[in-house]
Amino acid sequence: MLSEPVWIHDGVEKRERFEQGLEPDILADDLRRYQSLCTKDFNMSDLLKLKEIQALALLAEAIIDLPEYLTDKIGKMRLDIPEHTITGSLDEIGNALNVISESI
Repeated sequence: MLSEPVWIHDGVEKRERFEQGLEPDILADDLRRYQSLCTKDFNMSDLLKLKEIQALALLAEAIIDLPEYLTDKIGKMRLDIPEHTITGSLDEIGNALNVISESI
């Protein structure tokens, strides 16, 4: 059985986690952590550039998932459409015409 795509379950959670990472106290903690790992010259501007790269990566991931997402939505939509669709109705009309033409 195929597993469900990741975006079905954690798209909202990813956005919420990213937004929480932009809160001032968390940004300050991140800045201190980067300064201890990299150098004291690492500043808020550098941190915001990293956050921008993170945001762009999330957007790229969403764009990559878009065709699968749309295909999934179309598939679900097709399941929700009643049996009597236009193509189904045209098939029924075609079958009725065939029966009539065979009986003539």
